[in-house]
Amino acid sequence: MHVSKWRNLGFHHYEILSIIKISALNNSAHFHGSYSCVVFKRGKLQEQGGRQGRTQGIEIQHTPSRRIDFHVTNFAKLKLVAHKANALSAQWPACPSTNWRKNQLSIFIKLVFKHFSLLIDIIYLKSRIRPHPTLSSTIHPRAVPMAAPMNLTLVELRDARTALLSWVPVANTSIRGHYKGYKIKTWTESERDQDAREIILENHYEPMVLLDSFIPYSINFVCVYVFNGAYDGPPSEIIHFTTPEGVPGPINHLDAIPMGISAFFITWKMPKHPNGILTGYNIYFQEVKGIQVLEITERDPPINDPTVSSAKLAALKPNTRYRIIIKARTLAGEGTPYYIERSTQPIGPKLPGKPRLFWKPIHTIEGEASIKITWVPNLISNPGSHFYVQYKLHGASNFKMMKPELYNMFTIVKGLDSQKMYDMQLIAVDEQYQTPSDIAIVIPVFLAAPSNLYMLELIDATTALIGWEPVDKKSIKGYKIQTWTEGESEINAHEIIIENNNEGRAKVDLLAPYSRNFVRVLAFNGAYDGPPSETIIISTPEGVPGPIDALDVIPMGRNAFFISWKEPKNPNGILTGYNIFYQEIQGMELSELSQRDPSINDPSVKSAKLSSLNSDTKYRIIVKAKTSVGDGMEYYIERTTLSTGPTPPGKPTFIWRYINNIDGEPSIKIIWVPAIISNPGSHFYVQYKLYGTSDFLATRPVLYYLFTDLKGLDARKRYEVQIVSVDGEYETHSDIQQIFYNP
Repeated sequence: MHVSKWRNLGFHHYEILSIIKISALNNSAHFHGSYSCVVFKRGKLQEQGGRQGRTQGIEIQHTPSRRIDFHVTNFAKLKLVAHKANALSAQWPACPSTNWRKNQLSIFIKLVFKHFSLLIDIIYLKSRIRPHPTLSSTIHPRAVPMAAPMNLTLVELRDARTALLSWVPVANTSIRGHYKGYKIKTWTESERDQDAREIILENHYEPMVLLDSFIPYSINFVCVYVFNGAYDGPPSEIIHFTTPEGVPGPINHLDAIPMGISAFFITWKMPKHPNGILTGYNIYFQEVKGIQVLEITERDPPINDPTVSSAKLAALKPNTRYRIIIKARTLAGEGTPYYIERSTQPIGPKLPGKPRLFWKPIHTIEGEASIKITWVPNLISNPGSHFYVQYKLHGASNFKMMKPELYNMFTIVKGLDSQKMYDMQLIAVDEQYQTPSDIAIVIPVFLAAPSNLYMLELIDATTALIGWEPVDKKSIKGYKIQTWTEGESEINAHEIIIENNNEGRAKVDLLAPYSRNFVRVLAFNGAYDGPPSETIIISTPEGVPGPIDALDVIPMGRNAFFISWKEPKNPNGILTGYNIFYQEIQGMELSELSQRDPSINDPSVKSAKLSSLNSDTKYRIIVKAKTSVGDGMEYYIERTTLSTGPTPPGKPTFIWRYINNIDGEPSIKIIWVPAIISNPGSHFYVQYKLYGTSDFLATRPVLYYLFTDLKGLDARKRYEVQIVSVDGEYETHSDIQQIFYNP
């Protein structure tokens, strides 16, 4: 096109008559492609591309130039002449237009991700110019993909974190948008749905993938779905598989406290993600000079007891900076390192703080009675650089002193008489300064570990009957059964004490439902515990949930409550919903228990309205979560309905979504979000109208629920909707939202 120009005061000017802009309506589905149309009289070519939106309609708006920009005074109006879905078709079906004298018009076309063309007539009032209709082509909006991938399969489990998965891909025609790839969602037994990990496979055309995002030593759940950039498709069926042990994650905490001038007392916490059964820890250290880190050295011996969470690192240089590294271990190997940097003390001893000691009998190779003494240094003051132990027969006057222990946190006292008692004392040392502990009375009798632990019967989700080979009943007082789950550490194990049990069997009723429970048994004699048995795993089925996590109740008018809660910390299975009960309180007495009807059968719902109550009356409101097994533990709160008259409600809001109506007609679910900070109101109703019309239609008042359905809508048209909170004669309207039926 040739564009003429004219000169004014030495500058080049272009005369622009108008610009046609095609843009998406608010709250619409995404558009693809570029589209624009321009009408000009004389002037520079101007283009305005369409932006992305969310609708199945298009809004076309004409923006005339300012009068100062050109010498005519006319304004352009729009008229849609025709549209067609097939760009190759020669036929242009007529398209009736609403008031064409507006400078914008809206078009609704019931297509999903299809090419279509528009023929637009721009009419200039009071002008001799009438351009030819302008042609524009684009792509219709995307929608939710229709199909789910089929036959999701575990092809190969490579290691503790990696698995090869395959599936049957969806058909391109079901994507209803540009193919962007697949998303894989994975979680474990101990994780909730909101904690699931999502892996995006962009432009992934192979229906197979090697993933390294799984959790070791766990039951991993997986599903896959396609996405088109705007919407995720329906998920595939869920598969699950158990991964083997892996290397641990990093330890949870590490600290190092100087001991004298050449050692550290190191403490740590076990990893949050052991990824298996811990077998111990390896400790390394490196001297640090400026920014240089010297050769790494391993502490000898390694820690081979996973319950140990402290150690002494000795034989270091005074006044020197060190990097201290700890790695947890499983049978799969060392885990992720965790390190800190600390400096040893300069030369100069001082009096140690008062130490403590722990003791327990142990079994030595020689079979003689022996006691293991563990040093607990005083970390609040000076712990000292090392220690030694002195002991004597109980009632004797003279102590026998052992050699100083320079490298470890324990020592073993051998050659004792198992039929006698001993007095033992630990002394912390820092150069010439010494501080003794309190004297402990010790009985060197060794207890054996129970053997052949097994499960006899799984009774229910929390109870199992177990058995074992008992130890010599003459040396024990009873047994302790310890149990914990994958999400807990064995240090925090639950414990059941069984006294005078010589049968070698017991009922364990502290198991966690819907979990892998670790169980072991040990003997005790009243003075100390013996070594534990081997650990067995008991997998439990679903159980009833624990109590919900929180509950709040807010009065709504004089005869209702708005109830909100949080899901249980221990769902003990897959939640299926909630049951709500209530009782009237009269003094110290409770009336008959009533249940709110209907039940909450969507576990994602965490609020409800409890209506038809008496005014100025105290109630007990009870909420129970439920699984397929039944109702869980109750959680209740007591509140009183209002006695005063109605007041203006606070301004409400609402959310909406498409629903599948049984009759197949377009329907929208409107969910009331009352203003609970002020007065929420007692109930609500909905007003709606066709976009551009003046009169609202109203639904019936909704007295018992927090939602209502708008039915019988025209899928080709746009609506304006608002919600109205009511309290007596007072009403408060929400903001108006524009709604399109676009499932």
